[in-house]
Amino acid sequence: MTHEEAPAGPYDPGAAMGRYAVHRVVIRPSGWTIAIPIAGTLICLATGVGLLVAGIVAADMSGRVVGVVVGGLITLVSIGLCAVIPVMLRPRTYTFTDEALQGELHGRPLRVPWSEVAEVTIRARPLGATGGSFLARPWPMVWAFLYIELREGATIEGFAAGGRLSLPFWNRIPLIHSFAYGCRTFAGDQFRGVSML
Repeated sequence: MTHEEAPAGPYDPGAAMGRYAVHRVVIRPSGWTIAIPIAGTLICLATGVGLLVAGIVAADMSGRVVGVVVGGLITLVSIGLCAVIPVMLRPRTYTFTDEALQGELHGRPLRVPWSEVAEVTIRARPLGATGGSFLARPWPMVWAFLYIELREGATIEGFAAGGRLSLPFWNRIPLIHSFAYGCRTFAGDQFRGVSML
């Protein structure tokens, strides 16, 4: 194969790749994906408690009611965020085999046999100012998605029959490459590639 005939990218048909019996993708948060949710929750909690205390000690009655109500609502939201953070920051593992993709979706075990899959696509957007898509959507996309379109009448234990499953994962190039490798290796012709938005 000459250079001109070589596939343009690692996801194109004909690109060189090795093959293993099992491929695991471990999703761990790091850096800003840990710091931002924790800092945001702490700021929200401090603001809510501060408004609540200010409302309780306020001299006039109208200021007291507003402070207590707004502070109470913000405090309740931040307590909810405190409950969600451990789930959001917990590592998740997806395992690709010849028979199925196994992992977790919305806190429940997931096993998708390749025989039940019509097509698989990965949608992501590279971080940074790249191309015209940056002008249309200048904020960074935190998530990339693995979309699994099921065959008509297919049933996946614990999930609605038919339809499409969307597996979110951190929008990082190594994870996109790893998911694409697993899909291309084990899903075969059902894998439609990586769509960079």
